[in-house]
Amino acid sequence: MGKQVAIELKNVSKRYRLYNNRKDQAIEAIFPFIRRSHKDFYAVKDLNLKIYKGEILGIVGRNGS
Repeated sequence: MGKQVAIELKNVSKRYRLYNNRKDQAIEAIFPFIRRSHKDFYAVKDLNLKIYKGEILGIVGRNGS
């Protein structure tokens, strides 16, 4: 009998859209198919994770949060 999985994540990603200024962000919001004025930033990309029952996981970012 193996360990029991409590939490399992498969191919999880978190993407942010970064804009040079608010004008570009507003134009893209109004006309989403006209032009692409943002850069994609992936904070997490294709994360796979298993946490087994009884394990503890802590996540600390670059700024300590």
